[in-house]
Amino acid sequence: MKVVRIVSPELDNNTYIVVDRYAAMIDPSTNKGKVLEAVKKYKPVYVILTHAHFDHTQALHTIKQLSNAKIVAHRLEGVDADMFVEDRERISLGDVGLKVLHTPGHTKGSICLYEQTTKSLFSGDTLFPNGVFGRVDLPGGSLEDMIKSLKRLSELDAEILYPGHGKPVGNARKHALAALKAAQHLIT
Repeated sequence: MKVVRIVSPELDNNTYIVVDRYAAMIDPSTNKGKVLEAVKKYKPVYVILTHAHFDHTQALHTIKQLSNAKIVAHRLEGVDADMFVEDRERISLGDVGLKVLHTPGHTKGSICLYEQTTKSLFSGDTLFPNGVFGRVDLPGGSLEDMIKSLKRLSELDAEILYPGHGKPVGNARKHALAALKAAQHLIT
C-alpha cells in the first residue's frame, strides 16, 4: 500500500491517496490544483469523505465532473454520495481494504478508515496528534459521542495516524489515548 499526502496550506489540511491495485482519495480538500493532478495521475475508484465540512470537500464538485470515482460517505453526513457506508464495512482496493469506523462527535456522520495490514488510521477531524481531537461545538458535534469514538480508536491496534490536519505520526494508539483523556477531562 502506498499513501500520498497532499497538503492544503491555508488550513494545513490533508488529502490522502491510498494506492493498491486501485486507488482511493480521502477528503478532496482546498488545494484543488494538486488534488486534480492526483486524480489524473492515480485515477481513484473512490473519493471517501471522512465528513462533509468545506475544507475536506472543496474539490469534490470538480472531481465529480472529471472522474468516474464513486463518492463515498456515511449516510448521516447528508451529502450527495454515490455510495453510503456503514460502520465496519470494508472498502476494497485490491489486497488492501479500508475498514469504515463510524466515529461521531465532530459531525454525526464522521468516519475514520483503518487499514489493518499496515495498522494505518485515517482519522479525518476525529483525532489529531498530541491528544487533540476535533471540535464538538459545530452543528452535529457532541462531546459525549466524541468520547465514545475516541475510546473506540484508543482500542485499535493502530500504529500510523493520518490526521485530517497536520503531519502523520507514529504510535497512533498513544495519541488516541491522550485525546480520550483530554475529552473526558472536559466532562468532569
